[in-house]
Amino acid sequence: MSQSLERYGSPAIALHWLTALLVIVVGTLGLLHDSWPKSTQEFWINIHALLGLLLWAVVMLRLWWRWRQPPPALPVGVGALWPRLAGPIHGALYLLLLIIPLIGIVTFLFHGRV
Repeated sequence: MSQSLERYGSPAIALHWLTALLVIVVGTLGLLHDSWPKSTQEFWINIHALLGLLLWAVVMLRLWWRWRQPPPALPVGVGALWPRLAGPIHGALYLLLLIIPLIGIVTFLFHGRV
């Protein structure tokens, strides 16, 4: 691993915002799929599934990048509570970002949409 940075690099920032965008789009498509007309429902469910797989791949890439690059040091003056909470909160978010698409894959296959 390399030494600690002053700020996140461009790849980490790009992966962060790509993840955020995909979470918003995939989440919105997932919440709206019951309100689509039957004629287009299958198309939008497939788009939701493909973007969900892309989200999962981006999260895996992000985890790989994070494993290879240390995070920047916290700014001076940050209390003792935030550094202790940062690890567990990030871990929980990554766990959700990995588990929810896997549940979607199981649901997709269970419904016979292969």
